[in-house]
Amino acid sequence: VSSNPPCLIFACSPKRGGLLKDTLRNILETREFVVNGCSETMAAQVHQTSADYEYGTNELEKVGLDPVACEVVRCQRVAEAPWSMECVLHETVDIGERGTPGSSVLVIGKILRVHRAQKDWQPLSRLGGNWYGATRKLLEIERPTKAD
Repeated sequence: VSSNPPCLIFACSPKRGGLLKDTLRNILETREFVVNGCSETMAAQVHQTSADYEYGTNELEKVGLDPVACEVVRCQRVAEAPWSMECVLHETVDIGERGTPGSSVLVIGKILRVHRAQKDWQPLSRLGGNWYGATRKLLEIERPTKAD
């Protein structure tokens, strides 16, 4: 979202029945969070974490992923993640009436620390419902100069 301060943004919709998802509930309570990247090899485990576990359940343990202590924030990050960003809550923005069908809460986080694994990985993005996006190829293209 920005580089000064470095921030990221994601949307969190309510659970069925209008309750806050555990992710948003934890962020609002602690004002800290970690965003973990995902590779295609982790897809089944990551998707399984979205099951309707009771609040307080350790989803990482349930799906066989390993927690690692963060360096700045109090929560943990995923050891297998190709990248992780330790964040503090900057702001939330309600889109619609919180907890109603179709509403969402935008979470804006200030990035305090970035971790990147020193290995090749195939990024996986969460799209919605049962859908994920796989990237087969990354392109790095230098910024062009003005054409003559």
